[in-house]
Amino acid sequence: MKIEICTPVQGELPTGNIATAEQWAKILTSLGHRVRLCESGSYQARPDDDTDVLIALNGDRSNDAIQLFRENNSSATVIAAMTGTDIYPEPNRRVLSSLEVADFIVVLQTNAVDRIPAPLQKKTRVIFQSATPV
Repeated sequence: MKIEICTPVQGELPTGNIATAEQWAKILTSLGHRVRLCESGSYQARPDDDTDVLIALNGDRSNDAIQLFRENNSSATVIAAMTGTDIYPEPNRRVLSSLEVADFIVVLQTNAVDRIPAPLQKKTRVIFQSATPV
């Protein structure tokens, strides 16, 4: 499967969304998928794009990439991963637009599900980030 992971910022420090994107890319690659990382702020549709899945981190700052990908890849799957600042304290219009377009919504903790509008919660899943047990 061809998967593209878009993150708002790709910098040199492996923190936040960048760290998540790189961790998920490593996991998905180890499972046999072809994974490409992109910066959502500079995402451009490609006419020959045969990407199967877009995973977009941060529903607000990746909204443009989500919308553009969906317009150009109507049969592909869109996963909107809510990373925290996009749903706390409340999701804004851009986030809600991303959630509507997404086929699946990922949150990183169970309390975050409460921030997703009730009609969209059925397509929401919690994926706990890796942590060392205490």
